[in-house]
Amino acid sequence: ADSRIISVNISDPTNPILIGNLPGYNNLDLFISGSYAYVATLVGGLRVLDITNVAYPIQVGIYGTALNIVDVFVSGNYAYVSCSDSGISIIDVADVFHPVVTGNRSFWHPYNGEYDPPRRIVVSGSYAYIASCYQGLRIVNISNPRNPIQAGSYSASCAAGIFVRESYVYLTAYDAGLFIINVSDPTHPVLTSRHNVPFSARGIYISGDYAYIADGDLQILNISDPANPSQVGNWNDTNGYTAAVYVSGSYLYLCDGHSIGAGLKIFDISNPANPTFLSVFDDTEGIPTDVVVTDGYAYVTEEWSYSPAQGLQVINVADPFNPTLVENLITPGDGYGIAISEENVFLADSYSLLIFHSNLTGIADGNSNPTSFTISQSYPNPFNAQTTISYSLPKASEVSLDIFDILGSKIETLRTGHQEAGEHQVIWNAGDKPSGIYFYRLKAGEREETNRMVLLK
Repeated sequence: ADSRIISVNISDPTNPILIGNLPGYNNLDLFISGSYAYVATLVGGLRVLDITNVAYPIQVGIYGTALNIVDVFVSGNYAYVSCSDSGISIIDVADVFHPVVTGNRSFWHPYNGEYDPPRRIVVSGSYAYIASCYQGLRIVNISNPRNPIQAGSYSASCAAGIFVRESYVYLTAYDAGLFIINVSDPTHPVLTSRHNVPFSARGIYISGDYAYIADGDLQILNISDPANPSQVGNWNDTNGYTAAVYVSGSYLYLCDGHSIGAGLKIFDISNPANPTFLSVFDDTEGIPTDVVVTDGYAYVTEEWSYSPAQGLQVINVADPFNPTLVENLITPGDGYGIAISEENVFLADSYSLLIFHSNLTGIADGNSNPTSFTISQSYPNPFNAQTTISYSLPKASEVSLDIFDILGSKIETLRTGHQEAGEHQVIWNAGDKPSGIYFYRLKAGEREETNRMVLLK
């Protein structure tokens, strides 16, 4: 197969233009931090790419050419990778030209001694939370990058997805359902509750007081009381293989299907107890594997089904009753992981890292523009690791959204540039920031507003 990293300019979505390429090595997943892309590869280890100029991604470092890396998370000067055949590794990437491993930790089945492959890895504060194949949840103390030590674990069958919020880990484990685990003491994780789902729990998305689980169908749980999650809604008119779910505002987007007829389903969840099916976009022969929605566009990754139609679809969902295809890009391998950073879309497929530049911004999620300038309280607040900032623009404006610490020093810019009128959301990932009070300030034209939020780890 043609194994490459290619860059495509899609500022005109009807006419994507190839603008650069770089050889690839069976890339599986990636994490974007600043001007660098950290690429997890099946047989090539960890690759570090300089994406300052997305048209010409430059490999500036590589580590572990014998490792089968399946996931990567970057926090501060370290990359945390899970390897399907050797556990987790912590890699110092302060000098991206010379990444250096600082520590490793392998995992073994507690009963039969077999190797326990890690899957997803999330870092919050001084701990890495890992969804593993046999044990379920493993928690590793990474305060000393040279000597990562397992702090705790919880046996939860074979884990598929993980979400960390405040003092709880939400773990999906296929036929074992959803585990809600209290990790306020990471050395002694305690099961708060468990909820069975009808089929096989895979994808999970948490928004507000609700957990949305793709288990072949769609299950909606009220988790306002973590000790007593209760099912409040569901949708079972699916193709029987839902893999991923994403929530934006009052709409839910569900990747559904593993055969002909697979597609992206859109629901109104303003009443989570009664999700209302609005439409389906099924103009595809590939199998949808993941979805991210931003500024009125859904970016859907696909894997091969009955024809070589895998890759990336960009779908206009501004009118949720009538989703329309903007562009379909067939890629060298199966589309799996996707990340969006400002106007750039990064797609990891089985053979390549694809980098797209998109000017598709500013489509409101409703039928009319908001009537006033507003910025909502970030949610959740207080928060652990990440929070969502929502705001409304009654007219097109030059926008800047900045983060300040308690001393008033600007520490990060989340968004800058021109935006159209409409509802907008930005996620702030504060995984590498210390606990404390922070402020976010939105400037839009002549309007300005500042709000406070609290990071607790």
